[in-house]
Amino acid sequence: MAYQVKRLSINARLLERWLLKVLLNLSFGQQLQLGISSQADGAVPTELVRICFGLQPFSGKSGMYVGAHNGMNMQMEEELRYSPLLIDGNRVVGGFFEVAGIHLFLSLDPNGPPPTFNEVEGIQGQWRTTQLRWQFREIQTVLNHRMSHVIRFNW
Repeated sequence: MAYQVKRLSINARLLERWLLKVLLNLSFGQQLQLGISSQADGAVPTELVRICFGLQPFSGKSGMYVGAHNGMNMQMEEELRYSPLLIDGNRVVGGFFEVAGIHLFLSLDPNGPPPTFNEVEGIQGQWRTTQLRWQFREIQTVLNHRMSHVIRFNW
């Protein structure tokens, strides 16, 4: 039996907007300020709603990043994990996502995310050593020393 590499193609802009919708839905109505410009707890800024519906793009270096490093162990399971990145105790400035084993970070800050998460309190596991890549193009995974998956992100 011939071995075949699984090739997948993802609309990165739609995935990026979906991550934002998940972040907003899981934060809505809580005692959290959403994004950099929010002034009221639990309210969603108009700018973020417009981005969700594709009426305007993310600004600056905000948006979706992939988190990876050489030798990273990926468990490609049908699972979604989310944890917000908070500053000042109640301001959501980003979100950590694991979608089918892929580490994604969504930054709500137009300046982009911090260069590393080593200094961020409460960060555990592979996120401590991960390197973020913005508007990345491709993930290649290896299983038993052979290429197993190629995931292409179309921007």
